[in-house]
Amino acid sequence: GHHWIVALAIGSENNVEVVQVYDSIFCCADDDTAKVINNLFNVNTNTQIKVMTMHGSVDCGVFVIAVCTSLLHGLDVSLVYFSQNEMRQHLFCFTAK
Repeated sequence: GHHWIVALAIGSENNVEVVQVYDSIFCCADDDTAKVINNLFNVNTNTQIKVMTMHGSVDCGVFVIAVCTSLLHGLDVSLVYFSQNEMRQHLFCFTAK
């Protein structure tokens, strides 16, 4: 597919305070998606964060890995530009030998 979502729960294991949603297509989740996210994390609302739109339909997983890695490094993903042509090749460094 050509659509992906990363949901980041901020808070403690038993007390999620904020859920940030990084969505490859929409700036705002539709009601059904918002309900699923809110139920999953047991919260009433979530915050949508705009991210770069990918082109095509084969790099969804690559984008999810890039967004998650960027978040783990403390980057503001709404400001990050990923070079889609180079992303897949870059991830080959994780291939088992």
